[in-house]
Amino acid sequence: AILPYKEQMNRLLGEHFVVFKPRDVVSGDFYWLNEIDNKVIIAAVDCTGHGVPGAFMSLIGNTMLEKIILYNKITEPSIILEKLHEEVKTVLRQQETGNKDGMDLALCLLEKQPDGTTKISFSGAKRPLYYTEGSDNQVFTLKGSRKSIGGEQNESIHFETQSIVLPAQSCIYLCSDGITDQNDAERVKLGEGKLKYTLSSVASKTMQEQYEALEQMLTIHQRGTIQRD
Repeated sequence: AILPYKEQMNRLLGEHFVVFKPRDVVSGDFYWLNEIDNKVIIAAVDCTGHGVPGAFMSLIGNTMLEKIILYNKITEPSIILEKLHEEVKTVLRQQETGNKDGMDLALCLLEKQPDGTTKISFSGAKRPLYYTEGSDNQVFTLKGSRKSIGGEQNESIHFETQSIVLPAQSCIYLCSDGITDQNDAERVKLGEGKLKYTLSSVASKTMQEQYEALEQMLTIHQRGTIQRD
């Protein structure tokens, strides 16, 4: 019910794909998308917990993002994450209760430029941004800050905004750790290296073909193993 609807994603993102495979009926991961002042903001969020506990954190995270971005009109990615961190600690009364729930996420602000390029401003809480430049298939990484949202954190670490300008035909990828942490029958995680290798091998293909390649990669890796995230 809280996820962006297909028409909205088509209008704001154009070509895209989503791999969304909740382990349980409800999910502790969610994605968020909206537009403000002709700027598009998109986030992939990984909440603590699975099933119902994770889903409640998803509801809290979704509500807080709407409050910070749509109502308070904050669009700077690093400030959004700082405010989200403060809001989660306040709403869950973490200083009094000792509650340590929270979330990791990757968040991007997309701004179309007059020359046809797109400025990407990124901030991450223990989650990266993967991207390609134009028709080049090489996958680059912007690392997020080593700090999560909510819970006990090293408050001397602050979220940072990193900006890049990408030409047409570039791709950006945001994700939780659900794919990279999936184990096979020998309990070996899929890992970041295999994910980036697969993305680089299909980056020039259509979004549908990229989606199918990732689904196939997961199916082959899992080989019937129970989904862990």
